[in-house]
Amino acid sequence: MKRPNVLLILTDQLRFPPVYESAELARFREESMPGVESLRRHGVSFLHHYPMAAACAPSRASLLTGQYPSLHGVTQTDGLRKTADGGEMFWLAPDTVPTLGDWFRAGGYRTFFKGKWHASHSHLDADDGDGYLLSIDDDGTPQADAIERYREADLLDDYGFSEWVGPEPHGLGKHNTGTVKDPFTASETIELLGRLDGDGDERPWLTVCSFLNPHDVAFFGLFGLAQGLRMHPSQVPHVDQAPTHEEDLSTKPACQASFNDEWKRMLAPQPWVEAHLKFYYQLQATVDEQVTRVLNALAGSGAAEDTIVVFSSDHGDMQGAHGGLHEKWHVAYEEALHVPFIVSSPRHRGGPREVEMPTSHADLLPTLLGLVGIDQGEALAALAGENSDARPLVGRDLSGEIRGDGATEPAPILFTTDDEISDGSVVPPSPFQKLAVKARRYSNVVQPNHLQTVVAEVEVDGGPHLVKFTRYYDNPQFWTVPDQRDERLQRRHTETVTEPEPDEFELYDLTVDPYEERNLCHPEHADEPSRALAEKMLGLLVEQLEEKRLVPVAGEIPGYRPPLPA
Repeated sequence: MKRPNVLLILTDQLRFPPVYESAELARFREESMPGVESLRRHGVSFLHHYPMAAACAPSRASLLTGQYPSLHGVTQTDGLRKTADGGEMFWLAPDTVPTLGDWFRAGGYRTFFKGKWHASHSHLDADDGDGYLLSIDDDGTPQADAIERYREADLLDDYGFSEWVGPEPHGLGKHNTGTVKDPFTASETIELLGRLDGDGDERPWLTVCSFLNPHDVAFFGLFGLAQGLRMHPSQVPHVDQAPTHEEDLSTKPACQASFNDEWKRMLAPQPWVEAHLKFYYQLQATVDEQVTRVLNALAGSGAAEDTIVVFSSDHGDMQGAHGGLHEKWHVAYEEALHVPFIVSSPRHRGGPREVEMPTSHADLLPTLLGLVGIDQGEALAALAGENSDARPLVGRDLSGEIRGDGATEPAPILFTTDDEISDGSVVPPSPFQKLAVKARRYSNVVQPNHLQTVVAEVEVDGGPHLVKFTRYYDNPQFWTVPDQRDERLQRRHTETVTEPEPDEFELYDLTVDPYEERNLCHPEHADEPSRALAEKMLGLLVEQLEEKRLVPVAGEIPGYRPPLPA
């Protein structure tokens, strides 16, 4: 039997619906997102799925390689005080850690990528030397000559994918919004599907269709209006503030309140008015229009019954939860980390089905290999000769869960992040940040703000509970001079640090505290049972890091401090 095709559809900043979402909003999602809803009805939904890293670039590089940032090196997201071509950014290097495309090519697949990549700084310069060659203009009109030049350059071929058309849609500019870019990505994918349907090539294919929205919510307010974004709050039902919106964060790691305070100076003041919350739901419906276009094109092709469709997101969005937090930095809350993961396979119908155990983006690549029948060992042997850091995949093959012919043993999942969005040396593009820096009103987010998180099903009070434990630590690998000293901007002065700040911790029993209100590591909530649970979870974190935190053959930047077992 011919191996199946794979269509991987990604979104940006789409979280799993929070447990406190109203029934009215749930109906709105179901009715306004027919594409995703059709995948859910016919597929397998993993109900507790998490990214490997955050924010955008670290998560995508991890998802696409099946390895953590400690191996592939992508730890930061460009923007604000970092530029894509600056010295503070490290991108995925070709011929080092193989990607999803490399693994599938090793298995005999044709591989394609459409839309947001954000794992390397791949681009063509504009003819006048000012910026990048644009493939669409500000109203989304395709630029045929630029598109052809990108296809000829085939910039992602060294990363295992063909036909990517850049540039990366990141940063300010109407052409960088999902509202403008996503229809182009959908049209490109639809054109590709039609071409593959009639080309007579019997080889199976893998296509990644990577959308931007609902990421446009990041520009709510003045920046959004300047980029042509329009909010339509009357189209969305009433949205309440998150139950934790008024939380004072006094029992949480200090970096959370620090980030909350600095964000309005990093980008712009963005009040948590209801229109802001509604805009996020509006954008989910907006991106689903493009998802539906692609799914309809697939359904109308001859490949529909031979194509596995996978749907997920790189990370979520806080949307004002936990004291009014924005975005996804310096936290491990469900709003930021809990993302959808749906697999719909025409060869394994019987949906909707749901899987409760915690899963991770680390499981995505091995699961897809398992579903299409590519042997990991054979593929790895083929890849090792051309990739310096080709390693066995650290995630699990969940294909048995999807086929229904084999259960997967529950296991802890690992999340890590070293992304410091407040740090950097370039002149910030935001006028609010420029003014704050000039007026000496700007600070870096306080340390410790690097995270290592483990989520696991463990026994509590005689039954299985879903528990999350996070270590917040000051990582000398990312100091100004690694492992020696760090220069930290604190309003009117720069502080030089030579010793890391002490670790801080979070512990939540999600089974009884789904809102993550009670940090069981804080003295206000800690007791003997919670201290024993924290000790158990710390042990699991140490085990997960030893198993999955691989480092390149060239070694790693000095200064890493592993957690100490209890």
